[in-house]
Amino acid sequence: MEFEDIKEDFDGKAEEQEEKNEQEEKKEEEKAKFDVADFAMEYIMNMYAFSADVKKKGHATLSDMLFKDAMGVYLSATLATWSMGRDKFMKYIDDGFYASGRIIEYLKILETMGVAGDNLETVRMQTFRMHKMYRSSINTMKSKLVEICRDSYM
Repeated sequence: MEFEDIKEDFDGKAEEQEEKNEQEEKKEEEKAKFDVADFAMEYIMNMYAFSADVKKKGHATLSDMLFKDAMGVYLSATLATWSMGRDKFMKYIDDGFYASGRIIEYLKILETMGVAGDNLETVRMQTFRMHKMYRSSINTMKSKLVEICRDSYM
């Protein structure tokens, strides 16, 4: 009789622990979504100031191209965070990946021309971070697709 009581207590605690773990994972996923959205907002604010500084120095076209791609990175991060479905998610991630790559090239051009503003390092580090997040998301999704395909053929 005592063994049965102990077994029931143990099973009940295990189920409670599983439920707590699932709830914590959901909270962490929601927090990660807000972290990405917050970082993307901070990124676009810095890029706005940076592109305005470039525009003041007489490079309006390059400034507009830079800010257009920065908005693409911001919107891709925001839309990917809230997207439903793998296809939409991958589309937004791809768009953000290529836009952040173009921004990296623009920053190299600006630095070569000597037009870079005061916060070039901040913008560069944030752009590399966004580019790295997009790249890791693409690699993760590709590895998941490979696993799915491998499992479907076996």
